[in-house]
Amino acid sequence: FPTRPSYTRSKMMVLEANHWLYQLANVALFLSFISTDVLLLRIVLAIAALFFVLWGILILDISVDTIVWNAVFLMINSSFAAQIAYSRRPIKFVRPEHEDLYENVFSKSGMSRLDFKALCELGQLKSLLNGQRLVEEGSEMNFLSVVSSGSLEAVKSNRRTGEMVCARLVRAMRGMCHRCGAHELSCISQQHGPLPAMNKGHA
Repeated sequence: FPTRPSYTRSKMMVLEANHWLYQLANVALFLSFISTDVLLLRIVLAIAALFFVLWGILILDISVDTIVWNAVFLMINSSFAAQIAYSRRPIKFVRPEHEDLYENVFSKSGMSRLDFKALCELGQLKSLLNGQRLVEEGSEMNFLSVVSSGSLEAVKSNRRTGEMVCARLVRAMRGMCHRCGAHELSCISQQHGPLPAMNKGHA
């Protein structure tokens, strides 16, 4: 009858701590676990991958799998970090009232400063003096407008039916005219239809 092989219990060995490159890589991983900012997350993951690459080259005597996998992780996270940092670069608007319009309206809807700047560049800025009309009564309003400064009155049959002030959307109300109700008005208008693709953030 075959006998079962006998196993001898080997003595457990306590190994020394790994090299400081390995420790730094794991510190970076720890920081990624507690990070709440996506840009910081990508940066520390790229740093961790870099330290693992160096550890695989200098300490493990060219450990191919360690180097290749972490080089891939390094490139991916570095690429995303660069894209996120670029999307967060300081964006300045051409006109001061655009800053107020963005802060009061578009930032609350989640639109980025870069997307709002693109919208302003696509749209047409119009200025009206007191009493001037944006749309004639009875004509079809084929564009959307946002009041960036001043105020705009909605009038039907010479009767004032409403008023749009700064940071308000001018609705396309059929049969009404819209005229400037302040000393001067500025608005951003955009033709109806699909807008070009805006920039998107990366997670």
